[in-house]
Amino acid sequence: MKKHFLPTLLFVSSLFLFNACEDDIEIITDEATNITNYTANVTCRVKGDVSLDDSECGVLYSPNKGDVMSGAGFEAHATSKDGNTFSSALYFTTTEDIAAPGTKYFYCGYVLYHNNYYYGNIRSLRTAAK
Repeated sequence: MKKHFLPTLLFVSSLFLFNACEDDIEIITDEATNITNYTANVTCRVKGDVSLDDSECGVLYSPNKGDVMSGAGFEAHATSKDGNTFSSALYFTTTEDIAAPGTKYFYCGYVLYHNNYYYGNIRSLRTAAK
């Protein structure tokens, strides 16, 4: 009985170590730039062992913080990738037309890597006045 315990323990331990290494991915959502009443640009940085070439990445955003926290909301796919950095353009539209001037939006970067979603810190911005 003792002979089987050690190999089983080593196998289970290696699974935990493998999963822990994969979870060492951090997304850093930077401040939005070029904010207008219609659009904004967001750049995100990725820390960890991940290839953005093999990943889907972008920014989630919404006037409702709960939508962003739950992984819902509008999705802006990355418009450019460079090393461990990606950028996305956000477009503020509603069913009526554009967002009202001064509308507050929440946003965060995300990466889909090996069928796992990783989310960055949530930030906010206000659309510019007309």
